[in-house]
Amino acid sequence: MDKAEQPTITQADRDAAAAYWKVSMIGSSMTQKLYKSGEFDSSLIVQAFARRAAEERAKLLERSNDTD
Repeated sequence: MDKAEQPTITQADRDAAAAYWKVSMIGSSMTQKLYKSGEFDSSLIVQAFARRAAEERAKLLERSNDTD
């Protein structure tokens, strides 16, 4: 995936991916730290959290525009 297709990544996306990684018992604490630092921003897990967050922000914006 190139940068043009990558959603905007926030620290909340990184933290969510790191937390998921930890509770899923599939990763080490070092991997969790790499998620939080932004080293794994291109991973599927971080990308999924970022896309979901972007979708929710768009829905909220649409709703706020509808009430104006």
